[in-house]
Amino acid sequence: MKKYIYSLMALAAIACFASCSSEDNEAVENDGGKKKMIFTVTQENRTPATKAELAEDGTSIYWEAGDKISIFDGTNNNEFTLIEGAGTTYATFEGTAKSATFYTALYPYQAGVTFSDGKAYGVTLPATQTAVANGFDKSAALMIEMATTTKLTFCNAVGYVKVTPKFDCKRIELKAFDNSA
Repeated sequence: MKKYIYSLMALAAIACFASCSSEDNEAVENDGGKKKMIFTVTQENRTPATKAELAEDGTSIYWEAGDKISIFDGTNNNEFTLIEGAGTTYATFEGTAKSATFYTALYPYQAGVTFSDGKAYGVTLPATQTAVANGFDKSAALMIEMATTTKLTFCNAVGYVKVTPKFDCKRIELKAFDNSA
């Protein structure tokens, strides 16, 4: 009887070793320790509101399909894409990143941006922006957030000017007093 018990224990041990193969960890190790993550997003002191498109009343800003954000995990600038919340003020983004105790997020996603020592490097805003009916140029709607969780509350890093011309208008030019501004 002992012979059978030892044989069964040996088979169980082999099965355990087989199920703990390195294949289970390869996806994480091969991608630098990244894993699939979900971030939920709103905007500062709103009920909650965010960006992308203005509501008809002009008071709420909505996310749009295809929106992307950068999530910095302390090492990488990771691209996250809107998966839920288009047309609303509350959004869900999905992508891959390393688990971290602190995340920095940037809208819109910009591939060349790096983040270190509490500063973002390489962020660009277009000098010329395209007007959008009931909205704004997405490439110029810069927002940022720093958080210790996957729940983000973005803060606007730029101001917005709403212009409603009463005549046919092809171009509006706004200039800063100082060209370096």
